[in-house]
Amino acid sequence: MNEKTPSIAILTGISGSGKSTLLEKLIYDLRSHHISVGGIYTKGYWLQNFRNQFDLVAIETNETIPLAFRQSPEEPFTFSKEGLLFGQKALSHILERDFRIVIVDEIGPLETRGEGWAPFLPPLLSLSSTRLIVTIRPRLIEWFTSTFQMQASLIIEANHPNAIETLREFCESSINR
Repeated sequence: MNEKTPSIAILTGISGSGKSTLLEKLIYDLRSHHISVGGIYTKGYWLQNFRNQFDLVAIETNETIPLAFRQSPEEPFTFSKEGLLFGQKALSHILERDFRIVIVDEIGPLETRGEGWAPFLPPLLSLSSTRLIVTIRPRLIEWFTSTFQMQASLIIEANHPNAIETLREFCESSINR
């Protein structure tokens, strides 16, 4: 990896495995240690034992907007145009700032079709002096690494007992780069 390529951590796990919850804890920890962090993460909401909505949070400002919803577990999520534009704006803002840590939650089927956060991934992957954390379902890791011709520095399962400590070490090592 050259010095202009960030170190990349992939946080992976199936739906409901705690990826976003882990990121919320990590963001809190990073801020308490005065480590600059930007990007986006999702908050999921449950209705009658199924996830029915996701809100998108811009990490830098803590602004939140509905991103996706569905009425039943059988139907796919419908993405809000406003939510997608909000996320794209938050990601484009990262390119104008100097964050030590950047988080993109989550790379999914939209990105495999070139939509969602996909247009922002090449510039984010080329940021210098940045640690990038992306969440990806296990079945999409190979697509991500081959599409963007990169290797992750770290791949960690969200439900691993030491996941938060491993991510903290990955982020804190950005100070010494």
